[in-house]
Formats: sequence, structure tokens, C-alpha cells
Amino acid sequence: MQPISIRYVLAVARYGSIAEAASRLNVAGSAISRQIAKIEEQLGVELFERRARGMVPSAAGEILVAHGRRTELDASSAIAEIRELRGPHKGHIRVAAFDGFALEPLPRMMSDFRGSYPQVTFDLYLGNSFEIARQVKDGEADIGVTFNHPSPRGVDVVHVSRRLVSIVVPKDHALAKRRGVTLKDISRYPLALPDKSRTQRQMIETAFARHGLRVEPAMSSNSVAAMRQFAKSAGAVVFSSSRIAEEADAEGLKVVPIRDDGVAETVIHVITMEKRTLPATVQAFLEIVLGRLRSGD
Repeated sequence: MQPISIRYVLAVARYGSIAEAASRLNVAGSAISRQIAKIEEQLGVELFERRARGMVPSAAGEILVAHGRRTELDASSAIAEIRELRGPHKGHIRVAAFDGFALEPLPRMMSDFRGSYPQVTFDLYLGNSFEIARQVKDGEADIGVTFNHPSPRGVDVVHVSRRLVSIVVPKDHALAKRRGVTLKDISRYPLALPDKSRTQRQMIETAFARHGLRVEPAMSSNSVAAMRQFAKSAGAVVFSSSRIAEEADAEGLKVVPIRDDGVAETVIHVITMEKRTLPATVQAFLEIVLGRLRSGD
């Protein structure tokens, strides 16, 4: 349902070289080269910049690639809607999210959705916000949920949530009985922090520095689940912006607000591909996600 020449352009953009695109598509590299050269001749521009590490779309190429990806996804949406005529809410939904959100509310949302529409299937990708935004932009994910990350060109921000940062500690921790804590209070206890690649780590370190405090984590990780387990076993403090009290209580943990003004709020974006019309099933699940976020879940 898409011209073969556009398929070849998309493949080269995705895999970074004609040779790799040819291998993935099981066609001759010369055939891909001819099709790309034909389009370039018709348009009077080069679609790719040839670099030492491979081929990268030019400014003109980016426009064509973005159009091609939307066309590809629109065709998939049309097919999905036609199939839904045989029965409502069948299909596959691809979600990419940062781990704090993916580990906690998302699986529950998916389970509830499948309770109503058991024929729907999901892919859930956990990663950093940069990679999540890239997947949505490139059409590899239908819905993205990013954390403290400016959304790039090529995506639409469909929802923004701002949340205050709290700490999560075991129920028997000395801070668990407090109605609020300061960074000075927190600094007296072992900390489990995100690793230095995460934006939340930078935010935490900056907040401590403003109060003349040094951050010496007992443990750092790119996994929220690992930090949570360490908190339970070592009595450590974990920073959080997405946990709710009921979930923490079920795991033997307690959420305690931070009272210092120096701790910035976090920002969660829900994103989709720019100008893309989502399949009905994906749109229905997106509304579930947005409803939960608007209610403060």
C-alpha cells in the first residue's frame, strides 16, 4: 500500500546504509540505489548525506521520511479499522515509557483494558526519554510517556502532568511517620538514586547543592524496581514523582512529601507522532492513560 521507492527511502533512513537496508528487505542494493537516485532526480535535491558512519537523511530527506512514516502508519490504521468491523477493539498497541511510570500504573491500565477488550495485545518498552521520543517520532511506538524531557520536532504533546517530588521509604523507617521532610532530614539516611544518565539525578543533585548538602548515594541504578528493593532491604530513601500511596502501602512502603522549595516539580509528557491519526483501539487506550493522569494517578 506504499510505493516501493518510499519503502526503500524509509529503510535506508532506519538502518543507516543501503547495504543494511538491502539485507533487511532481501533485495539488491543496486535496486535501492536506483530508486533513491530516481527520486532525487525528480525532486532536484539529495535525500541523504553520505557520512563515514553511514547515510543520514538531509533536510529534504527528513521531510520525505516523515511523510512516508505517517503514510505507512495511516495505512496500518486503515487496515486495523477495517478488521475492527468484524469485532470492536481488536489490535496491537505499542507503548514506550520511562520505567517509573511503566513499572507502576501502565501494566494495571493494560490489564484493565484487556479485561474489557481481551483480544487487544500490547508491547511495552522501558527506556530513557530521549529514546522514547525517537521511537514515537519514527513510528516504532504508538504512545510515549517521557519524564523531564523537551519534546523534539516530529511529535505532538497530547498531555502534560506536573508533579511534586516525594520520597518513598519502608514503613518502619524513621521518616515514615513524618508529614513532610526536608533535604537536610533526608541527607542523614542512605540514598538510592537514579544513575547519572537520568535527568532526575541531576535535579536531585542540584537541589541538594542549593542547600549546601552533598549527595553520596549508597546505591545508584537505572532501574526503579532495583532502587525500591534496595530501599526495603537497606532502609534507604528513594525519590519519586509517580508512586501513589495505595501502591506504596501494598509493598510495605510509605510516601512522604518533601517540604523544601528548592526541589523542582517534575514534568511528564504523553506524546504521539506528529499529525498522525491513531487507530481506534490505540486512541481508546490513550484516553484511559490520559484519564488516569488527569485524576492524579
